[in-house]
Amino acid sequence: MSNYGPKELRKVHKKLAGRGVPLASAQIQFSLLSWGSEQQEAQQVCQELGVGLIAYSPLALGLLSGGAICSLFNKTS
Repeated sequence: MSNYGPKELRKVHKKLAGRGVPLASAQIQFSLLSWGSEQQEAQQVCQELGVGLIAYSPLALGLLSGGAICSLFNKTS
């Protein structure tokens, strides 16, 4: 599953467990720029429930990759 907060993770995990289906992983936006209390709580919930956490956009959708800055310097006017 993807883009669920901590409360939703618990709710979905409980529903799936009731049907005998384990929740294997959760994909959460996890970057240096989006690191806040909700991401930290989601990480803790995943650890508590034994759910693997898959981070997406660790470099803030490319903003922290340096590519945007390099492309500015490489443009010719």
